[in-house]
Amino acid sequence: MTVLSSVSVVIVNYNAGELLGNLVDSLLDLPLQQVVVVDNGSTDGSTDCIQQNQLCRIVLNEENRGFAAACNQAVALTDTEFVLILNPDCEISLQALQQLLEVMREHPQAGLCAPLVYNHQGREQSGSRRHLPTSWRIVRAYAGQQAALDLRTETIPEKPMKIPAVSGACMLLRRQSWNDLSGMDAGYFLHFEDLDLMARLQQHDWQIWLQPKAKVKHLGGHSSRRHPLRISWYKHKSLMRYLIRHNAGSLLTWTIIPLLAWAHFAVEGLWLIVSRRSL
Repeated sequence: MTVLSSVSVVIVNYNAGELLGNLVDSLLDLPLQQVVVVDNGSTDGSTDCIQQNQLCRIVLNEENRGFAAACNQAVALTDTEFVLILNPDCEISLQALQQLLEVMREHPQAGLCAPLVYNHQGREQSGSRRHLPTSWRIVRAYAGQQAALDLRTETIPEKPMKIPAVSGACMLLRRQSWNDLSGMDAGYFLHFEDLDLMARLQQHDWQIWLQPKAKVKHLGGHSSRRHPLRISWYKHKSLMRYLIRHNAGSLLTWTIIPLLAWAHFAVEGLWLIVSRRSL
């Protein structure tokens, strides 16, 4: 059995409800070093049932600082060799954690390792295996070409493998790689901060690995259901920040992409407004 005393888990919470308590309870049954929960100004009382002790630390932010800033805040409170960043609406087993850690031990240049991520229906979730975005890939994705960004069209590998990008819902990071980047870019409030992290890791010669034997359940979207229009706005804004940082040399980044992105946001926003009124 792989020892997990070298692993801390950090969770950023925002109105995750009872899912947060369920996850923390399950983690405290594992031989981890520490669990750190940073709450971004939740109003649903989701942290009330969590008991702070030597294994679990809770930080209550008065306002929503954004996912990246809260992650940086949480990781700074840990000192283990590895840190697992985990969404509060995930379910992970001891076996899956062991399998992720084994990959990191076997591959010293692995800066990040992630499992296959499944939804509540048992289907592999969008983003579980993916390409890093480029302006051309984004144009193709807007045109309906799923394979432009999504690697789920390819057969699930049987063994661990290097991969361009994985799901940000569950990421095991090596502290050395995290420190090399000074953590996440807090300029992202929500969305694309994980992809930015993966892009920068690879720019610093760290590798991203997928462990297909490890499986994690992710419900997804629980916290975003209250403010879907605001979430959509952040997603499109973060897309532009990502492309300007990582694909600024492409003419598409400055011409076609802004038009497509904000047109998509307008259509999505209109649909959200209309669908809410029809309820």
